Amino acid sequence: MTSIVYQYLATICGNIATIVFGITVSWVSPIMPVLVSDENILPSGMISKDEASWINSVTCLGAIAGNFIFGTLVDRIGRKWSLFLLAIPNAISFSLILVAQDANYLMTARAIGGIAGGGLFVVLPIYINEISEDRVRGCLGAVLIVFETSGILIGYVLGSYMTVTTFPYVVLALTAIFAGTFFYFPETPYYLLLKNRHAEAEKSLKFFRGVKEDATSGSLSSLTVEFEKMKIFIISSGNKTDSVTITDFTNRTTLKAILISMVLLLGTDFCGIFAIATYTTEIFMESGSSLSPNMSAIVVASIQILGSCVSSWFIDRSGRKPLLIFSAAGTAVCHTALGAHLFLKAEGVDMSSYDWLPIVILSGAVFIANIGVDNLPYFIFAEFLQPKILGFLTTAFLFIAWITAFLLLRYYTYFVETFGMFSCYWFFAAFCFFEALFVLFFMPETKGKSFEAIQKALAGGRRRKPIK
Repeated sequence: MTSIVYQYLATICGNIATIVFGITVSWVSPIMPVLVSDENILPSGMISKDEASWINSVTCLGAIAGNFIFGTLVDRIGRKWSLFLLAIPNAISFSLILVAQDANYLMTARAIGGIAGGGLFVVLPIYINEISEDRVRGCLGAVLIVFETSGILIGYVLGSYMTVTTFPYVVLALTAIFAGTFFYFPETPYYLLLKNRHAEAEKSLKFFRGVKEDATSGSLSSLTVEFEKMKIFIISSGNKTDSVTITDFTNRTTLKAILISMVLLLGTDFCGIFAIATYTTEIFMESGSSLSPNMSAIVVASIQILGSCVSSWFIDRSGRKPLLIFSAAGTAVCHTALGAHLFLKAEGVDMSSYDWLPIVILSGAVFIANIGVDNLPYFIFAEFLQPKILGFLTTAFLFIAWITAFLLLRYYTYFVETFGMFSCYWFFAAFCFFEALFVLFFMPETKGKSFEAIQKALAGGRRRKPIK
């Protein structure tokens, strides 16, 4: 147990930034209905529907910028310092909310908060992946979504029970705690090896494995074996100081890893949970939940945390593949049921006897999605990709994922008005069914496997028939 203590501590401290991002995503849900009303909580008064749409979606544009900024920094200044710098945009974002005068302040704050979010999902999965032992890598990676969903719940509570001029103080305090604790953890051994800083890499590995200089010969021997495997893998995968070229992406193994990663990351948008987190209050208003919209949002967010905890518990026990298949199929069933409820209500059918159904279905959807499809992709792609191209591809993947999320949130309201909310959730259901089949037939299991073993699994497939 001692060997993994510092891995857990670094993961927890780093994920305080993830709580902040969760709050960034969700605080607008309970506050937005007030902003578009005549209650005048901003000095400028009520905001327009179009301004509200931009406030909801502009975080994704900021995240795209964050992808590029931190995708560059992660390979230049390292994983640790890139993650540490997230404190700056987070502090600026919530300081702007604190002094907001009109919708432009909130748009700017959300965009800057998005920069931190974009950087977070580039850097943190890489950092955790590179400090973790194979036996706990999945569990530590899944902690990210537990903290994000916790942040979403906190955001709902803050937005429901505190004002725009008071709740940012809570988030600024969390940002200070993150910066003050994470500062003391070292750079990852993999990054230091990529930069040919072997002595520092060995020292970092000793720290994260809890091995002291006066440790037993058995512990030192085990660490030496792991360190040598790291060096061999770095050499075999190419020196990171070399320029990334087109040939790095053309072999079958890398192409397969790229395809799997892209489908899984698109699934984090098209499983519908990001839209639910942003528009929870509006969804419950439309569906006629028996609870108040804000209370319904808090209940759903609590269920979301439970799903994330279940995922982190089972990820290194049952494996990635079974969780993803179960999660995608289960989320699809829930979205299909919600779509049916909304369709019948839109057709004039009296659904008042079933006003408990929306909260049950949405609770089921977020619970099941957070077991797999909404959280596992962010660290699974880090397991698939070689260190030399990891930073580049992470940036590219998340750029596409954030563009998709922006378009989804920006035009969600218009899509719902044109085609009906039921159509939106049937679309989410269709993608989830597709993802379940894709994982079943195309994705190899990565549970407990080293980088080398995962690469071999990706390179596998049909055996060539012997030449007669």
